[in-house]
Amino acid sequence: CFYILLLLQLTFALNYLTLSKISNDAFKGIDPSEDIISLFGNCFYFSTITFATIGYGDITPNCLSAKMLVTLETLASMIFIIFIFANFSNFKSDFTQNSPGIGHLEEMDE
Repeated sequence: CFYILLLLQLTFALNYLTLSKISNDAFKGIDPSEDIISLFGNCFYFSTITFATIGYGDITPNCLSAKMLVTLETLASMIFIIFIFANFSNFKSDFTQNSPGIGHLEEMDE
């Protein structure tokens, strides 16, 4: 689950990096003339903040293609969060069905 999250964030970070190199004004707060390591660091930071739906506002999409990419990542994060909660709910349901419970303890007393 962690690896899927990391893979999604890295993928979007690379997409943001590519878009910022193609269009210099794709994002406010990201300077495309930075060295590639710093630029990737900023793109990964933006991807993480976007995926977590925090949105500090220090980096913002500035063109339609950047806005669409950010929207896609936000939708992916919502689907991922729903998936996590659904699996947690199934785990909890399985745990309560397989545990002996109080009725089992009363049977042991008899």
